[in-house]
Amino acid sequence: MRFEFPFLKKEPPIQERRNPLKPGEIFSPELALRQIRTLPRGEQQHEALSIFKEKLTYQTLGWSRFQEKLFTHLQAHPDISFDTLTKNLKKYREQYGFSDADCKLALRVFRAYQERRAVIQNTLKTYLTNEKLFKALFGAEPQGRLERIESPIAIYLRIHNKDDYTWIRSKAFLTKTKKVIPSKKRWGIAAKLDWTFIRKLRNAVCVERADDVPFEGKRKQIFKHEQQHVLYRFFLDNLEEKISKTTLEHSKKIRIGVEIDETIGSRKDTQLLKLSLFKEFRTFRFIFEEHMKNELLANFIEEKPWDTVMKILLKQEKDGGIYDYSFPLREAYLEVSDANRKHVQNVLDRVFRKEYRVHLLDSIAILKTLEDKGLERQQIAFLLMGIPLRRWQHVAERIINKKR
Repeated sequence: MRFEFPFLKKEPPIQERRNPLKPGEIFSPELALRQIRTLPRGEQQHEALSIFKEKLTYQTLGWSRFQEKLFTHLQAHPDISFDTLTKNLKKYREQYGFSDADCKLALRVFRAYQERRAVIQNTLKTYLTNEKLFKALFGAEPQGRLERIESPIAIYLRIHNKDDYTWIRSKAFLTKTKKVIPSKKRWGIAAKLDWTFIRKLRNAVCVERADDVPFEGKRKQIFKHEQQHVLYRFFLDNLEEKISKTTLEHSKKIRIGVEIDETIGSRKDTQLLKLSLFKEFRTFRFIFEEHMKNELLANFIEEKPWDTVMKILLKQEKDGGIYDYSFPLREAYLEVSDANRKHVQNVLDRVFRKEYRVHLLDSIAILKTLEDKGLERQQIAFLLMGIPLRRWQHVAERIINKKR
């Protein structure tokens, strides 16, 4: 399956392009924009704005490339020294003109990484066996065999006993119940965990239902998928300045719960009912696009075929789908009258099947096209991680069509 936007078709691959910055120039977008606003309106301001956009795009690409190279280096050298990290930062600053604020942000991320790394290492030294580690994380001894895969930013446990896995995924361990929980398809075969009994490792532990399958091929790709989820959470927690307010707000709403106005379904005026449903459901979808973006990037890093990704993300909960974001709405509006239920179902299908499918296809097209134009997958993920899904096209167009 191949997707590509018409506005990108005639553009050549992205290569090392002309550096629009002067030797030694430090580019601060905020400061540059303030200076442009002081210029007289007209040709002078328009020309300055054009140069600003070129520099901003160049630096944005540089920031994502810096993150991608840093992450690759950390995987190979997880215990890298702070001095080495700062030397690398200096090299990229000279090339891309990172501002003082950017450098302070990068140093803060370095420290957050070292703190995360120290917590992981201390935990593994304290709990020398996988069984002791499991008990520390989840409060009980495992029933089956465990494997631990090394990762610089996470603890990744391969759980070979199905009951151990479902006990964790159901969050039964939080209530310390030992009752066996029936497995559910929506729990999948791997996940990043928001909760463990070691507080500093929340959002830094992943579990996989290994089922005695060797750690190779597809299973290594699943590891990459879950590691991307850990990176995404780490990114949101430590790089707020580089993330859109929309992304931060929607991520918070998803974590604390999204309110649903169930009274809409009881309205008698059909036209008002439909308008209200469209507004409510599109707002709900807009918020949960943050989830979709997270999964899309993780599948992209996993290198899963695009037609498979489409099937996974579009499958409804009743068919075993684990990414059916319309499910809470279907549940909330189940008790409406028979007449209104038909309208609710029609609007749900329109918003979460037809519109959602087009939106998903467009997003995949952007990822595929950026990769075709020469960007590495991990760099693309860093580039788009903090940007709302509906702004991806704007960012892609600006990057690929920027001046040489």
